[in-house]
Amino acid sequence: EAVLAESYEGLDLWPSTSPLMPDTLFVGILPRGTSKGTGVQALAEEYGIPLEEVMFVGDAWNDMPALQVVGHPVAMANAEPEAIAIARHVVGHVDHGGLAEALELAVRIREDG
Repeated sequence: EAVLAESYEGLDLWPSTSPLMPDTLFVGILPRGTSKGTGVQALAEEYGIPLEEVMFVGDAWNDMPALQVVGHPVAMANAEPEAIAIARHVVGHVDHGGLAEALELAVRIREDG
């Protein structure tokens, strides 16, 4: 938390947690203006996939920029409340097959496409 309280010129800090290590806070350090959202945008553009057709599954604050730009934002049941609030779909807890549920959802969305 002390690291997050500091300001670092030219850098953005993205906190995240892990259900396997609930007492640990991970901090991603990226160049200012770079996030999972800008990464997803770049990949979608590179492959010629409209963002409306992209699904992103997340559970933490650092996933929120990507959840905000894709057409199919999915949050894990164990996600931060802010991530769940912006998700279109919520799947099960990561420890209870939530990721498999998200993959099944992706197949259904693709088939319904």
